[in-house]
Amino acid sequence: MNSNNEKVKELLERNVVPSSLEPENVKKMLDEKSAKKKRNRITLASRFAAAAAAGAVICTSAVHFAGQRNVIDSESGNNVTTSFIGVTDKETDYNILTESYMNGAEDYDRVYRLLSERHERYKENIRHYDDAENGIFFNGADNAVNVIPEAIPDGNVATGTTAGTGDDKDYHDTFNQENGVIEPDKAKTDGEYIYYVDNYGYCIRVAKAEDGYFGEVTTIDIQRDLPEKKDVHNLRSITVNEMYVCNGMLIVIAGTDEYEETAYSDDMILDTIYNQVSDTDTYVLFYKTGESPELVSIYNQDGYYKDARISPEGYMYLISSYTSACFENVDGAEDFEKYIPRSGVNGDEAFLPADSILLPEDDDECSSNLSYTVIGSINLNSEDTPVKTDIKALAGYTGNIYCSAENLYCVRNLNGDSDITRISLDGGKVTPAANGSVDGCVNDQFSMSEYNGYFRIATSKTNYEKVESGVTSFFQVTERYNSLYVLDMDLNIVGEVNGYGIDENIKSVNFSGDMAYVVTFRQTDPLYSFDLSDPTSPKILDEYKITGYSSYMQKWSDGLLLGFGPEADENGISTGVKLVMFDNSDPNNLRELGKYVVNFSHNGIGHSYSPAVSDRKQLLISPEKNLICVPAMGFGEDFTTSYLLFSYENGTFTLKNTISRSSDDKMTSMDRAVYIGDYVYLLSKDFFVSADIASAQLTDEIKF
Repeated sequence: MNSNNEKVKELLERNVVPSSLEPENVKKMLDEKSAKKKRNRITLASRFAAAAAAGAVICTSAVHFAGQRNVIDSESGNNVTTSFIGVTDKETDYNILTESYMNGAEDYDRVYRLLSERHERYKENIRHYDDAENGIFFNGADNAVNVIPEAIPDGNVATGTTAGTGDDKDYHDTFNQENGVIEPDKAKTDGEYIYYVDNYGYCIRVAKAEDGYFGEVTTIDIQRDLPEKKDVHNLRSITVNEMYVCNGMLIVIAGTDEYEETAYSDDMILDTIYNQVSDTDTYVLFYKTGESPELVSIYNQDGYYKDARISPEGYMYLISSYTSACFENVDGAEDFEKYIPRSGVNGDEAFLPADSILLPEDDDECSSNLSYTVIGSINLNSEDTPVKTDIKALAGYTGNIYCSAENLYCVRNLNGDSDITRISLDGGKVTPAANGSVDGCVNDQFSMSEYNGYFRIATSKTNYEKVESGVTSFFQVTERYNSLYVLDMDLNIVGEVNGYGIDENIKSVNFSGDMAYVVTFRQTDPLYSFDLSDPTSPKILDEYKITGYSSYMQKWSDGLLLGFGPEADENGISTGVKLVMFDNSDPNNLRELGKYVVNFSHNGIGHSYSPAVSDRKQLLISPEKNLICVPAMGFGEDFTTSYLLFSYENGTFTLKNTISRSSDDKMTSMDRAVYIGDYVYLLSKDFFVSADIASAQLTDEIKF
């Protein structure tokens, strides 16, 4: 074992109780955290019950509105015409809004009042902007200083491949974290055609590929196929995000933002005029696959695109982040177009019914708007056209999602901790099932796993304290540590390991059955192995330290774990990117079997970087083809973008070819690789390149 961490050595010897849980510290901990845990630790009576924060709330506002509006029927998922009547003088007891948060809000007026309450707290917060809890304070003069604590980096993982079949050929598919749960990507193939998202050109490139050569290329103009702007006077920006190839359909996910010139006035802020986002939509465009895909149908859902999954049952779950208009721009509860999200098919839009909008039971956020995580489901099993099935809106912004075959887990960062909601997915129905919380924040989707009736999650925690220094104040980090939790299906913690990777943050996680492998980093890369066979007593088995860190790990074969990420020297300074193969055949004795470092520097000038460190889908990892494709950029005398083709055998990575383009070519980098049969195809917005996998020699190239 290679370890100099006394804390970890102690954890390895026995499953110790963290110091924070020792008897003398328990009372202090409970005093500090009990209020928060009461809000977050729930089973059925969760934070999403649309009840008031304190007891019965008597509504005496004389708000009246009525009208015929389209909403979505919460049972069938279809659009219906409904009369909306607002709350009148009649007293309303919001405590009757059930023991279960599945019922959501009682009416739109309740949602509006929450928006109003948040706005009042927002204005109060501005008036007291020296409140230390917000990290904003006076420096002794009239100038306020806003201190932003060091953030835990976003997820840095990369995606490998899973072979598909098309006729007599095998072909690449995006690596799916869970078997049968299909993830989107900006490059897909059906074994005959390659589909690639060109977000700069707002289009999809469709290229026929056969035996390493390209045939006819067709361009799908997504901008042309999107619905017209809702307001012809608005500006609009378009993003083509990701796509699927499924059931003979090309499914493209795109988004639009519409901007309008807005005059804004607030009693605390001077009048100003600026371009404000007035409407944000996520669209799913369904095409028939083939050389010239034909548009069949369009589904739209309010909000920015967050992620998507297709379940083994054949339902697509689309997740978007919706933010309402600012309170000042909402003309009362009847103006619900500005604070209630919509969805629809082929322009037939409907607002979500109130009982599908799941509000917090005890809301203490201060902002001038409301945010939701909108989850819509679409049935892809229909012979004619996809069918909208169900939709829910969860209060708050979801940072990371993880999806198993039966459940979707939405995780929010709340004050440095993770608030988790389990959504049951059954036959396209979106049903909130449980809610809980754990200390610390997740790195990415691979930090979570569901296995044998338990949910596992690895988190990093950073604590701060306010320091007074003369006339100024600032926040400084007091401690960093990491945890691994095991929760039951009600999201109650049943087992945990705390205190490993002191002063470091989690960079990548790989769950494999009853085992978990976690990489943390500050200056070196400790790889930890965990035994989760007893969910109530998870244990660290080993810690192995090398330089740099792995931002992604994927099983290569039985007993071999492939790592990819930045290389660094002993001081933690980056020196390039690396591939590393770990021997995890004995999780009590982890070893490194081979390493390859990519460094484009020349005589100490320049450095190397891979965009796959931050974009997990740019790697192609195919053990069945003995192929690893790594995008890399070299910064030196020239700027060079490359795709590096590797093989691995008996402890040695072999660089088979480097396919490069320099900045003189005025071409952007290749950011995806797929294979069909014995050939690999490297893709960018400006060109496609193909190569023979065995020899890694180029076979064809096409420019746009």
